Amino acid sequence: MGIEQPHIIDDKENNVDEIKQVLLTMKDLFEQAHDSLSIGVELYDLSIPNELTDGIQRVIDSPIESGYVAYLNLRNSIIQMIDDNFRMFLTEKKNLFEKVYRVSDKNLHYAIILIEDSIDSEAELLEFKMSYDEKPVSKSFPLIISFPNLDELENAKLSSEIDFELAE
Repeated sequence: MGIEQPHIIDDKENNVDEIKQVLLTMKDLFEQAHDSLSIGVELYDLSIPNELTDGIQRVIDSPIESGYVAYLNLRNSIIQMIDDNFRMFLTEKKNLFEKVYRVSDKNLHYAIILIEDSIDSEAELLEFKMSYDEKPVSKSFPLIISFPNLDELENAKLSSEIDFELAE
């Protein structure tokens, strides 16, 4: 029990550091946004078109289309965040697989070629999915993991192999 206490404190300190880093990053982003908005107002007052005022005009002219574009951008950002998190998880489990393929860029379907095709290897790689499936986001963005053998992949149309050597 005495051994766990410093670890808990370290976790809390790391969490505080992460929170502070997020706050500082958000502060910087809002300062940059403030600067951009100030410049946009000045340019607008001078009747000089710019990207910001053009974007605002597009939203005013076509709110439904602009909303749809925003939705697609948000959807793609969420898929990218989930993909990044899954790749970080896989990086820690590189000893279990030969190759990983992203089946499509439009969804979260992965084909993993195991080094040793065993229940234990699959179970260890499915830890992420089990945790992910408990979250509400999994209903809108399902994560699909399959464990085919190399022969099954010969004729498959796969989007891209994930190169974990470059990720390090």
